[in-house]
Amino acid sequence: MEDICKQGAIHLIPRPDPRTPPKNRGLMFARILWEKGRLWPFVADRLHQQWLRLRGRS
Repeated sequence: MEDICKQGAIHLIPRPDPRTPPKNRGLMFARILWEKGRLWPFVADRLHQQWLRLRGRS
């Protein structure tokens, strides 16, 4: 691996399982919310809205 710093203080170490970057910002924020455990309120709200639309209350 190539040295980043000329004094040799910093090195790049290859990761064993590099993650692929998300395709867009929405997927990036969804992944962040999933990892923090905060995605469910958004999913539940969307399901609730769709349920109300199907019942004719929106």
